[in-house]
Amino acid sequence: MYKPERVFSWMIHPVVIVLYVVALVLCYIYFDKVIAVYFYQMDLRQFAWLSVVSLLGKWQIASFLLFIIALYFHFFRPKSVWKNRSWFLFLCVIITNILASVLKLVLGRARPDLWIDAHLYGFYWFKFHRPYWSFPSGHTTTIFSLVAGLSIIFPRYLWLFFIAGLCIVSTRILLYHHYLSDVLSTLYLTVIEVGLLKYFLNQKHALKI
Repeated sequence: MYKPERVFSWMIHPVVIVLYVVALVLCYIYFDKVIAVYFYQMDLRQFAWLSVVSLLGKWQIASFLLFIIALYFHFFRPKSVWKNRSWFLFLCVIITNILASVLKLVLGRARPDLWIDAHLYGFYWFKFHRPYWSFPSGHTTTIFSLVAGLSIIFPRYLWLFFIAGLCIVSTRILLYHHYLSDVLSTLYLTVIEVGLLKYFLNQKHALKI
């Protein structure tokens, strides 16, 4: 069994799910606001390079580039192994971000800025304004859909991808655009979604990676 498959099996184990949910609840109750205020007081937004790193998680950029790459291999290099791989990575990014966008609108979780400015915290449901789109984190969704997808293609480098992904998405917390629980829960959901996508494609023999 490949390493990513072992990780996926581990992540959907009932004990792991329960422990993860408990950790997220603790973050929500005790740590999220404290951490957000701490980084607000540090004023890390003054460091432009952190914002540049954070931009790596823009789903519009990632999905557009992957779509162009997939089209190139589809029409000009149809026998290349990267024809299916590039389509797979594109699907990883676009499907997970569609699901994340729906959840954002439905759940309406207030961002850290709203806690800092107006002491608004929690879920406000069916909000169509960006200040209420804290969960799921779109940047985390994009980065970890790529981390999961690339780990399936190159299982040997799973932990390298994971560490690099963590470094990038941590900027969302450092810049207090998202709470710690937003990033941790989004990371988990995204990896599960990509794992299910891979399972579905295998079952349907739709896309050999």
